[in-house]
Amino acid sequence: MIAYLKHIIKKYFQIYWLRNRFSPDVQISQRQLFHFYQLHTGAKDKITLASAGYSVFSQFEEDGLILFILAVIGMKHERFIEIGSDDGLNSNCANLALNFGWPGLFIDGNHRSISRGQYFYKRYPTLSEINLYFMQAR
Repeated sequence: MIAYLKHIIKKYFQIYWLRNRFSPDVQISQRQLFHFYQLHTGAKDKITLASAGYSVFSQFEEDGLILFILAVIGMKHERFIEIGSDDGLNSNCANLALNFGWPGLFIDGNHRSISRGQYFYKRYPTLSEINLYFMQAR
């Protein structure tokens, strides 16, 4: 019973504690940081991977590490697959989906987690889905 209540609370009220994580100012600051990493790659003032970690949606600062790695190696194809993503919100690629508009695939074995994620992403579309809608409306 407690697990079911926890699932319901997460499903219907999670937006209230996540909404500041994909606001326009967060998106802008992350894009600025991405370009900063690109400009300073190979420069004298080297930025280390250890100093690049921060958390927006991830648990252990993976958001910053992933952003740094992608900035250094360059991004050709903006898609992701995350295995073991829970509901797709407290995961390593949620930042890419919500703040960078990347399309991708979240995979998890927990059906309740998947239903929470589907509910959220249907209600709050990503940037790529919004852009696709406007492109089709032309």
